Amino acid sequence: MTKKQKAVAWAVAILLLMGACQARREGADADGRQQLSALEGNAPEEEGGLMGVRPEECLSCGNGREEAALYWGQENVGFISLNSFEIAYVGINRYDDYGSRVNESTGGTMIRLERGEEDGFSAFIFENTDRGFADGTLTLNGDAAMHTAKAAQYLCKDCLDGLSALSEEDSCGMGIINFATRELRVLKTGVAGFDFGDFYVFCDFMDRDEEGRGLTMGFLILHCPVRGG
Repeated sequence: MTKKQKAVAWAVAILLLMGACQARREGADADGRQQLSALEGNAPEEEGGLMGVRPEECLSCGNGREEAALYWGQENVGFISLNSFEIAYVGINRYDDYGSRVNESTGGTMIRLERGEEDGFSAFIFENTDRGFADGTLTLNGDAAMHTAKAAQYLCKDCLDGLSALSEEDSCGMGIINFATRELRVLKTGVAGFDFGDFYVFCDFMDRDEEGRGLTMGFLILHCPVRGG
């Protein structure tokens, strides 16, 4: 074999070796990406579904409900995200800092703007404590649907399963909570009104608001306790 032929043979061998090494590296990278994707896709679950938090940390039955605890016992309600569990307080009845009912007339209407987390709900609320009602609009944004994986960051498994059992095809990712009875009801696009303890809630769902954002609900909430009881 001439020197020229040997040089060509060595060049071919080197090119083949470099190609083989490159293929092995690409294969290893692909395997690594597949393993990483598999790890990223795994959420903490058990055979029956998401595990949720420990019972003592549960926002519903445990000690993790600081915001709601401010209002327990009040004859008032609030909208609550079933994803972040942030609350939009609706103060139809007035209370002082010690939790006592205030019955004096305010002579006007209180306007309240409440917002959830970054992609969550926003609520524009008009409270008339003299007449005992509130109305306004609730724009659901990212809370238009309940995301069980998000709720599992705040609820224990029993409460998570109970909340899922309340949800139906027309359910939203928002609910309403009665601070006097601690009852929670999931809002549904197919329900235009319902009794809620000593309250009656009217709901008017619209697919989009004037600015083209997502599901919006107009509401009217009346405080109407049973008379003569």
